[in-house]
Amino acid sequence: MLCYNTKMATRKASERKIKATTAKKKVEKQASISNPSTLEKASASSLRCKLRQPRILIGLIIIALVVVGFLLKGLFVAAMVNGQPIFRFTVINELEKQGGSQALSALVNQTLILQEAKKKNIQVTQEEIDNSVKQIEDSVVQNSFLLGLTN
Repeated sequence: MLCYNTKMATRKASERKIKATTAKKKVEKQASISNPSTLEKASASSLRCKLRQPRILIGLIIIALVVVGFLLKGLFVAAMVNGQPIFRFTVINELEKQGGSQALSALVNQTLILQEAKKKNIQVTQEEIDNSVKQIEDSVVQNSFLLGLTN
């Protein structure tokens, strides 16, 4: 009997809430018809309420992630071969397998040289760089001439 009374009380309370909500909606509808700014406020507040619902919020997050992923796909995809992507991490892994130790050694050497140059306050001008490049070009041309590789 106690269970039945509790159910009846719960049912009556929910019926009262429904009646109050219905009456409130009627008043809001009549007020919005007479005052257009109230209609704008009501629609803005209803939009906020809809955005607070988890399904809509999760949907918006998923759409945003898809758009960001599409815009930044160049950061993840290195190439497309007949519609199949080749991802950057796959390329990086393959490069590490093939020449990783050489590349790492070169990077370590370059970093050590730059650190030592900074420590000794060594600075190179653009003119010095251009002169060195010119010397290397001249050396390559001369060596290719000596080997008979020129046309």
